[in-house]
Amino acid sequence: MGVGVLNWNKKNIGRGIIIGALLLGGFMSLGVMNRPAAEVHQVQQGSLIAAVEETGEVRACNSSEIYALLSGHVKTVPVKVGEVVEQGQVLITMESIDLQIEIENVRSQTAQARAAAEGIREGMVNTRCEIEQAENDLNRITSLYNADAASAAEVDKARARLNAAQELLNQQNTSLESYNAQISSLGSLSNQLFRKDKQLSQFSPVSGVMLDLQVKPNQVVAFGSRLGSVGDPEIMEIKAKIIEDDMRDIKIGQNVVITSPVLEQEFLQGRVEEIYPQAEESASSLGVIQRRVPVIISLEETGNLKPGYEVRVAIETMHQSQALLVPVEAIRTLENGEQQIAVVEEGRVRFRRIETGIRDKYYVEAVSGLAAGETIIRDASQNITAGQRIKAKQ
Repeated sequence: MGVGVLNWNKKNIGRGIIIGALLLGGFMSLGVMNRPAAEVHQVQQGSLIAAVEETGEVRACNSSEIYALLSGHVKTVPVKVGEVVEQGQVLITMESIDLQIEIENVRSQTAQARAAAEGIREGMVNTRCEIEQAENDLNRITSLYNADAASAAEVDKARARLNAAQELLNQQNTSLESYNAQISSLGSLSNQLFRKDKQLSQFSPVSGVMLDLQVKPNQVVAFGSRLGSVGDPEIMEIKAKIIEDDMRDIKIGQNVVITSPVLEQEFLQGRVEEIYPQAEESASSLGVIQRRVPVIISLEETGNLKPGYEVRVAIETMHQSQALLVPVEAIRTLENGEQQIAVVEEGRVRFRRIETGIRDKYYVEAVSGLAAGETIIRDASQNITAGQRIKAKQ
């Protein structure tokens, strides 16, 4: 009996151990299965470039824009787009009916004023003769009066005749001065009008190629309208307008990466050559008024770009060759501005404060708080807590 009981107890104990082991393994497996999966990233060193990105327009380096200096009607356009032109060559001729009427009115007024002035001069010649004759008569009658051969009334009459002639000459002088002043003023106005008339013809400011034309014969254009541009399409540059807040990091000499769908290559290299001294107001695509600073970028090569093409420029403001690279989405910013990262240590999540440096679209530099080779949660927006076990996935 004792031996049978002992054997039965040993069998039950063995079965219990096996069942316990199976249950423990099941619970452990269930715990692993319940761990949330999280994509992780192993921190590595690499090169990081901070850049200011903006759109830009390709243009000829020495291009000159042509604008209408007066409102008018286009008579002729003797050149075509792509045609080689010389400096001073006529590109567009215009006419203004109002200006021509004004010029004719000034010519008519000038002719009338000159005719009147000439008539006064002729009258003054006669008046001077009259004065000379009146002076002689007065002297003669005065001598006769002194010899008691003429009366005092005759002397007074002769003197009155002289005074009248002198008064007439003074009036003629005043009128002549007035007409001369009018002729001089009309002459100045005429010169201004002729200069305006000359401005109706547009001359090429430089030698080059006609890059574009915005007008055709018989078209009416307003003052200030853009008519076209001339330049050398073989030597091009890019003009980009940068928001003033981004200008603090931009300097002459910085490298620029240029991209565009029209480029055969993946990108082109450029350099910041010029920064305008003054910002300009411009409206965004949403109609928001912004202040932007024009920046000129030179090109090492142009690929298949053409003047007028729109490109994307990335101006490299900072470069760190040995940066600890952290995905931008891995950074969690608290209400107090502190930045955290979720580090995975022995399968558990630990939140750690870090300091960051430069960044690009995808990565940010970890200045302190992390070391190369550490594993972090790639997306800080996940609902994870400190100390929580996670199932890592790459």
